[in-house]
Amino acid sequence: MATSAGPNISLDGLVFGYDTGYPMVDNDNSSRFSKGETTENLIYDMGGTVTSSYPEVVYRCTANETNVVDTSVPGGKYSRFTGVDGSSNNQLYSRFSSYSIDVRGESVNYSVYLKGSGTCHLTIYDNQSGYGTSSTITLTSNWVRYNYTRTINASATSYWVAVRGVLNTTDVYIAGQQAMRGTHSTPYVEDTRSSTQSLIDLKETTEIDLTNVSFDSNAQLTFDGTDDVISLDNNFDLDTHFNDGGSFSIDVVVKMKESASQNGGIVCNQRYKTETDPAGFGLVISSTNKYGINLTNNTPESYQSLAQIPFNQNEYHHITYTFEKNLGKVVAYSNGSEYTSSTSTSYSWNIPTDSTRTLIGKNTQGGWGNYINMDIVIAKIHNRVLSAEEVKQNYNAYKKRFGI
Repeated sequence: MATSAGPNISLDGLVFGYDTGYPMVDNDNSSRFSKGETTENLIYDMGGTVTSSYPEVVYRCTANETNVVDTSVPGGKYSRFTGVDGSSNNQLYSRFSSYSIDVRGESVNYSVYLKGSGTCHLTIYDNQSGYGTSSTITLTSNWVRYNYTRTINASATSYWVAVRGVLNTTDVYIAGQQAMRGTHSTPYVEDTRSSTQSLIDLKETTEIDLTNVSFDSNAQLTFDGTDDVISLDNNFDLDTHFNDGGSFSIDVVVKMKESASQNGGIVCNQRYKTETDPAGFGLVISSTNKYGINLTNNTPESYQSLAQIPFNQNEYHHITYTFEKNLGKVVAYSNGSEYTSSTSTSYSWNIPTDSTRTLIGKNTQGGWGNYINMDIVIAKIHNRVLSAEEVKQNYNAYKKRFGI
């Protein structure tokens, strides 16, 4: 049975929404997903069908390799390396070669699951530009997926990817290697599948371009805090759905992956267009480890950080904000219950009358440009105020799925 996006409890007034809360199995048959471009795991194209022989290469290293079948890890197996000699030139893994794949002049994203001890980095090499390496990775006892992107030199005649430079360690575990064309990692596959380079929103009218965003191993949207963002610039004019920027609601399920301070953007609409036409709102990190809402008043770059909700790192959180313009009222809900409310005649907001302002995963308000390091697996915007009962109903639908 094909999966679809999760339950959309409050349909009335929904003008935009996506839900990646379920793994994207058979996503080309789902009513919620657009098939997108083909994704290939180039590592597995190197020698054709991959068998239990594990065609890895251990290079310039004294490590011993043990291959283990384990259905709990991506690909159903992992390799354990012991006796690593500590040389900075250790290269524990390399299975991607130019002999059957031509990616010259293209960006390649290399991702892999690692655990163990010590430090390493990911490498993408070509014989024209030399070694390109990721930042230093400190291994832990848990499986963590890492990725690195580099453009292959157009004149290169050989190139490969590897986990390289493993230092001060005796055990390194590797699973789920994937090399693919493009700059962002998608869910792990062994060979070829339809990618999810776009989604159809929950109204099945707006295509969401996912070219500049990544997926985690469960095919849920994740934002890396560096360049991941969803832009609704080209196909979504929020103002056409609202009456003078009036009453509306934002409903999200998110997980912050690090301690965060002010200005990171979750769902943002440019706070002002011009000095005479302030407009917009932002669901943001409003202070250290707190979510909040920014709204304009009549002075550009002037805002209120409202209804700040504290969060715990690496935990899913259901957040809903409702806005009732004629009362100047904002209500914040945390995990299904009202957290706080604020009413003031000074609160003012208008939605820009163009389609170039709404972003998910980045804050452009006031000229900032802050990306956010978090999972945003559900995001919805309604052109009306959700009731407390509807918010609770949504939370009850999500809490088991995300362990809230």
